[in-house]
Amino acid sequence: MAAHPLHLEIQTHRGKPCGVIRSTFREGSKVKHTSHGRISGVPLSKLRLIQAAFRGDVILKEDPEALCLLQFKGVRRQPCLVALADEIGLSRSIYSRREPWVRDCLAMIVGRVIYAGSKLALSHQGKNTALWALCGVSGPVDVREHCYAAMDRLLERQEAIQKRRPACI
Repeated sequence: MAAHPLHLEIQTHRGKPCGVIRSTFREGSKVKHTSHGRISGVPLSKLRLIQAAFRGDVILKEDPEALCLLQFKGVRRQPCLVALADEIGLSRSIYSRREPWVRDCLAMIVGRVIYAGSKLALSHQGKNTALWALCGVSGPVDVREHCYAAMDRLLERQEAIQKRRPACI
């Protein structure tokens, strides 16, 4: 009898997933299966990964065709810091209303924590960061509009912000 390719068939029994390692073949006009083993006690997500491996849809990380990270936008730390700034009331201490220039200031403050460099350098990070998008800026960042104009508004409000600062700390 010739060897037949193996596959993993996922079944559920009493609501719990179970994997059956099988080979399928034809005998005349009938389709027959041979069971080679069972995988139980494993979550459905892991069974699907094993099933993909049986199909050959998985690439080992050592493989030259494996995923290569070309861009990293720091998607974990930026939303956390923006949320933290909102939670402690930083944007409200800058200005009571949620205006675009306030979000620009928030982006510059969070950007200063994450990236060292000037406002101009931060504005050129648009391709490498999701920070500006998180703060409501869509498209390319204009350093004059999103950084310098926002800083001018911030400077106008400096006295009011400093009066309010002890209340938010």
